[in-house]
Amino acid sequence: MGKMYKVVSEQDIVNATVKSTKEYNDKQEYEEDDQTYFERFIADKDKILEQAEGKTQYTTVSLTPDRVYPKMDIDSFLHTLAMKQLEDMIDNDKDLSELKKLKNSGDLVIHDDREYASIDFISDEYTKASNGNTFVLTIEPSTSGGRLKDGFHIMAWDGESGSYKSNIKDALIDTQAHVKSFIENNLQVDEPAPVKNRMKP
Repeated sequence: MGKMYKVVSEQDIVNATVKSTKEYNDKQEYEEDDQTYFERFIADKDKILEQAEGKTQYTTVSLTPDRVYPKMDIDSFLHTLAMKQLEDMIDNDKDLSELKKLKNSGDLVIHDDREYASIDFISDEYTKASNGNTFVLTIEPSTSGGRLKDGFHIMAWDGESGSYKSNIKDALIDTQAHVKSFIENNLQVDEPAPVKNRMKP
C-alpha cells in the first residue's frame, strides 16, 4: 500500500528562510542585531527545514519518509541565500535605487559563477578600466581574518582592491557610490536636445 509524502525543493527552503529571517528581524530592537538569510539558516536550519512548504505526492512505496529533501550542498545553498539577499536588498531599499536601475537594465548582474555570491558591473568601459575585474561586491567564505558574518567575508571592490565591510548594506552603499562615480567620470550621457521656443504667430 502506498502513501502520500511531501517533497521539499530548494526554492521551498529559500522561501522558508526568507520568512524566518523577516520574523526574526521584526522582533529585534536594534538594526545591528538583524540577521542575513544565510546567518538565519545557519542559526536555525532544522526548524527552517521542518517549516518549509513542499509539494505533496503519492508513492506506492509505504516506507517513503514524510518529508523528502533534495540532495543539497549546504555551502552552495548558503551562496544561493546570499544572492537572494543581495537581490532583495537592491530591489526594496530606497537607498539603493541607482543599483536597482543598473540591475533592471542588465548592467549589474548578481550571480554565483565564482562559486560564491557576487555582483558584477559589466559595462565594456568598466571592464577595460578594471583590467577585466568586473566584480564590485563579493560575499566569500573564509576561515580566517577579515570581518566575518558566520564565516563570510563581505567585500566591496573598486576594480583594483577590495575592502571588508561589517554588513551587506554598507557594502552595497559603497558599491553604488563607486559605480555611480565611474559612470559620471567615464561614460558619456546623452543630454536631451534643447526645446526651441516657438515664434508667436
